[in-house]
Amino acid sequence: MVQKANGKLAAGFRRGFMTLYFIVAGYLVLAIAARGAPTFVTGFSDGNIWRGFIIAVAVVSAAILLIAKVRSRVIWESVFTATLFLGVWYAFLLLLPVGWALVFAAALTLMQAFVDRVWTHCLFYIFGPVGLALSLGGWLPAEAVLAGLVGLVAYAIVAGPPRRPILDLAQSLVRQGIVPGLIVPGSARGLLAAIPAVIQRPDAALLGAGDLALPLIVVAQAAFHGALHGLSVLSGLALGAWLLGRGDPGLAPRPALPFLALGAGLPFCILYIFGLI
Repeated sequence: MVQKANGKLAAGFRRGFMTLYFIVAGYLVLAIAARGAPTFVTGFSDGNIWRGFIIAVAVVSAAILLIAKVRSRVIWESVFTATLFLGVWYAFLLLLPVGWALVFAAALTLMQAFVDRVWTHCLFYIFGPVGLALSLGGWLPAEAVLAGLVGLVAYAIVAGPPRRPILDLAQSLVRQGIVPGLIVPGSARGLLAAIPAVIQRPDAALLGAGDLALPLIVVAQAAFHGALHGLSVLSGLALGAWLLGRGDPGLAPRPALPFLALGAGLPFCILYIFGLI
């Protein structure tokens, strides 16, 4: 009975932690987006849109090839750290001068690399996805956001269950000591513990980096059209995170994006249908 009660407490903590994560990250997106949508020069005009499309396909193909062929821990850590560093830097760049943004981003990146604790890892995985969401949500058209969300959810449903590529890849990375996402501990004490110890515990859970950034892109896209729009999408996302946390997935990843995408996507679709986005 005691073990069962402890399991319920751990599940309740994970549910609250995941919900709180998206509330905090989503609020940061709303607060930064309130300063105004960023301006990008993509270099893609109407005359060379196909060139941009070809470049995008080439980049995605190269990434898939890297995922399929490369197993080196150094390369994987470099890819995750560099990508999230850019996200952290961009988030600070919308709040601070360029130099200070770089200093804070570098400090946070170094802290999560050398302070081997769950709380530093989680902090890095708050600002990283927030920055990525703001950078992509600021210039992607609403149609692209919806199409990408539907396509990636469909892929997660097919590739996410046991004995599927996403799960195999995630477990392989965890065995190498690489945590490709947000660590969700089973208790508050887990936040102060060392990462290697926590990721081996049966009461811990893992949310992949894509599961974090993609729903926040939807929030950012809505927030750039109005604070209330972003708040409504964020409310749906928080509900999706709470529903996701009702299960007991443990560390082994399962398709989380369908819950999160449905929560954020439904209010986003309603706003889009009524021409508010």
